[in-house]
Amino acid sequence: HSKEYQAKQRILREDQIDWNNTMYVFKAQELYNQLKVLCHPDRFTDSQLNSVATDLFQRITKNKTNYKELLKLQEEAIDKLNINL
Repeated sequence: HSKEYQAKQRILREDQIDWNNTMYVFKAQELYNQLKVLCHPDRFTDSQLNSVATDLFQRITKNKTNYKELLKLQEEAIDKLNINL
């Protein structure tokens, strides 16, 4: 077998791929896309809610690949911004 074939086989082996992390990345992307729309500061005209939304939106953007942190931010958004997901 060629070196290229052997390299592909190493990559494809399950023990070399962290499937749990891969699934979290896809889940994080989906949740991030949902939160960035619902928590965007432009949606809130009230100055207090706009301030909260700005803070949340910045933290959501910073953690866009961290699924566990996005779940926490989702709960915070539900509590503080009274949004339904």
